[in-house]
Amino acid sequence: MRSLLALSLLPVVWSQTIKNLVIFGDSYSATDAGNFQRWTNGPLWSEHLAVGWNASLHSFATSGAMCDNAPFSNLTDLETTSSVKDQVEHYYSLSLNHTVNETVFAFWVGATDIQNTFKLQGEHNGDLDVRDIATCVIKQMRDFRRVSGANRLLLLNVLPLQHLPYFSGTDMEENRGKAAADLNKLLLQEANRMNKYHHALELDIVDVYTLLSDIIADPAMFNFTDATTPFWDNCQGQCAEENMNEYVWWDQTHLTGGVHEKIANSILSAASYTASTWVKSEEVQGLIDDKNSPYRAKNYISPPNTGLISRLADEVNAAKKNAKNTSQQQSTSVEEDKDMKSSLGHSYLMFSLVGLVCLGIVVGIRKRRNSNAFSNVSSLFSSRRGPRFTPLRKVDDSVMA
Repeated sequence: MRSLLALSLLPVVWSQTIKNLVIFGDSYSATDAGNFQRWTNGPLWSEHLAVGWNASLHSFATSGAMCDNAPFSNLTDLETTSSVKDQVEHYYSLSLNHTVNETVFAFWVGATDIQNTFKLQGEHNGDLDVRDIATCVIKQMRDFRRVSGANRLLLLNVLPLQHLPYFSGTDMEENRGKAAADLNKLLLQEANRMNKYHHALELDIVDVYTLLSDIIADPAMFNFTDATTPFWDNCQGQCAEENMNEYVWWDQTHLTGGVHEKIANSILSAASYTASTWVKSEEVQGLIDDKNSPYRAKNYISPPNTGLISRLADEVNAAKKNAKNTSQQQSTSVEEDKDMKSSLGHSYLMFSLVGLVCLGIVVGIRKRRNSNAFSNVSSLFSSRRGPRFTPLRKVDDSVMA
């Protein structure tokens, strides 16, 4: 059995609790598609997670969301769908005063990006180049971290799209699966790179691709009876809804609450950010049904972004670069001063030595000089510049998402 959860980092101790969970993403995370509706039959993974962590839930996720709408501006229906880039800026602009060390920021996006990129490129033009999608996702996380100071980031990778009933058994199955795998590989590489160079960062990757692949390969092991047929397609309103969580698929592209529970518990049991725990859908449902419950998501509709986060991130980078250059210049100046003092010291010692020799000649005193008298005269300066290396911790296509 392959690993259910691939974590780039796994904190060993938990010095702080999680008080807030903020979600950026698409319909796999959207807790309100209108009138408290969602694309599943029960609590979403984020709601399970909020209950497990005893955290308030803030959802900016929107059905059909992509990382950034700009590359797909010639496609329709984007005006009403906020991208993750829109969502991140909206969160930042609201100034909700969340303490970043007590807040986990989760990102789950990419499925609709793949689908719409195929629409732009064409179905039969070879393998899909997913580098721009990966770059966009990582950039949103990196820029947000730079301007907010957030270090607790959670990244869920793309589902195995080849297993979605919408694609399975069609001529789109193979290329969708490969695109998802390629994108996930790039996301993992870039996330590991971020973890490597930012020792304070706690970026975890949830391997939804592998988890869902394992469930589909052996559904009985995970208490599912049907891993291929969507509940609504199979039942047409004739099945008892209490059996819905025995299915993997709620509709052609979305997961049942049973799978959402598995995703959340794989995170909770992995002891990432907090001690290991576990929740049940029935308990979570009862809690989020209460309109005053802190676990019931506060939902936000994000306007189009203005590029604010990118501009602020660029300003932060420029300030750091200037500070680094200034520090290097000051260090160079100090070294030059030290070199000058060392040179003057040597000159003074040499002058004194010559004077003593001359004095000896004048008075007619012949003495052997200690050949080692000045052998250790020097001026040594130690300066440790450059990065400090510290041990790293283990590190209608709108229905798509």
